[in-house]
Amino acid sequence: MNSSYVWIVLIVAFFYIIFGLLKSKVKFRSVIEDFEAELGPTNLNDFARSGRGEVERELYADGNAELKLQFSRKNLPEGAIVSLLINGTKTGDFQVSKGRVYKKINTQSGQTVPSVKAGDTAEVIYNGTAILSGTF
Repeated sequence: MNSSYVWIVLIVAFFYIIFGLLKSKVKFRSVIEDFEAELGPTNLNDFARSGRGEVERELYADGNAELKLQFSRKNLPEGAIVSLLINGTKTGDFQVSKGRVYKKINTQSGQTVPSVKAGDTAEVIYNGTAILSGTF
């Protein structure tokens, strides 16, 4: 195979990828603030049924913010509603599917994303009881 042919194919592939990304409106945003709280069981006696997860809050250079909640806990019933509290203030209600929750909220979609700082707390509440908690 001719080496100039290989170079032409590589250049065409490069531009195809670049223009494909631009066309798909992929946005590359700079994260200027990132806090994570690892979630673990609130009761050591509940460890056998415990879940794990995290809450992550990012602030971007364009001023938008995003909060991601993800966790799994096998003993929660399908369709159960859990609440996320940040520093004791309810951030939202989320529905359990297959023992898991994965949800994003962001200001770009008009949702309210709370501010957090190091030392702030996150709790997942089910039926009025904290089942998972962590610290940013």
